[in-house]
Amino acid sequence: MFRRYLNLPKEAYIATLATAVNNLGNVTAPFLTLILSVRLGFSLPLTASILSAKTILQMVGVASGGIFSDRFSRKAVIRLAGSTAVLTYLLMALFASNPWIVLSLLALNSVAQASLDPALNALLMDVIPAQHQRDTSALKYFGLNLGFSVGPLLAAALYKNSLPLLFAIDGLTLGVAILLSLKYIPEIYAKKTEKKAKFIVDDLLENRALVGFSIAIVLVFVVFFQYNFGLPLAVKSAVPESGDLLYGSLMSLNAVVVVLFTFLLNHLLRRHKTKHVLVLGTLFYAFGFGIYGFADGALLFLLGTFVWTLGEILVSTAVNPMIYELTEPSKRGRASALFPLIRRIAAVISPLAGGWALANFGFTGLWIGCVLVSLIAAILLKNALSSCD
Repeated sequence: MFRRYLNLPKEAYIATLATAVNNLGNVTAPFLTLILSVRLGFSLPLTASILSAKTILQMVGVASGGIFSDRFSRKAVIRLAGSTAVLTYLLMALFASNPWIVLSLLALNSVAQASLDPALNALLMDVIPAQHQRDTSALKYFGLNLGFSVGPLLAAALYKNSLPLLFAIDGLTLGVAILLSLKYIPEIYAKKTEKKAKFIVDDLLENRALVGFSIAIVLVFVVFFQYNFGLPLAVKSAVPESGDLLYGSLMSLNAVVVVLFTFLLNHLLRRHKTKHVLVLGTLFYAFGFGIYGFADGALLFLLGTFVWTLGEILVSTAVNPMIYELTEPSKRGRASALFPLIRRIAAVISPLAGGWALANFGFTGLWIGCVLVSLIAAILLKNALSSCD
């Protein structure tokens, strides 16, 4: 099962190491709400507005990073955005006692760090042969979760005692990850000077398969993000006395399943096409979130979480390879912006849709809605990708 990962290009291991290091030091994001409201003293309404504005700035950064990666070069974007992101983290550490300076730097950091995603993904996938892209995505996904399993624990230890150190660690680990990518992953992309890169929406509209795929994946992640909106509310409603503990256990189960099953699932489905893996993952979402409709205690909540986490693994490791399969090299920078952009769009829509469903139909209606949306997404994926070999 693991032998196939020994034959990947060395760039896959470098990217996985960089991802693990970056997420090991990803100590600001998990506690950002508390940092803004408790440590920096912003009111809860203002904190909510700041977090919403941060999401919008990240969407701008993702789109810009993708466009400029194609217009200029992958590494040019990585150098500029990466140095800006690292510098803003270090400056936040220096001025951690001044809330408004931290807030201004956070805004710049949000754009810069989001710009890195499409550039780094395009840089890597340019050099990874098509037959190794799913394995590379699975390996990177494992590295991400391995690092993130430790990062929040480190954040919890530093949050109350040393806010400057929290920012500094985030900046330094990001810097190490960027240097690894710049030094050991070559850039082979050469932009076509005779044709300017167009805005990402133009390319989406020209590529009907990509349009259908993008709409379907937005729906998939609208369902997925109910894990941090509808699910904690449902758990607390079903088990009022120990709901907080149970929800924490569900998130721990999610992390454990990702670490233990990523390689196994990728191995079992290695002979299946990427589009079929995506559809299967979407059906796991339908089944997993649907189980919550019957949950009145820990057992079914645990079972539902286990099932949709399998779907998370399949979808998360197949989305980027599918995007690259649908796009030509000259558009991969912008294509690499799709996945992070889709996730952020869905992150905005999901709590709004979930809140509306809860207000009008209750928890049963919410979970039925998740099943229906997942099934619609699976049908859209099947139809949109029917022409792919």
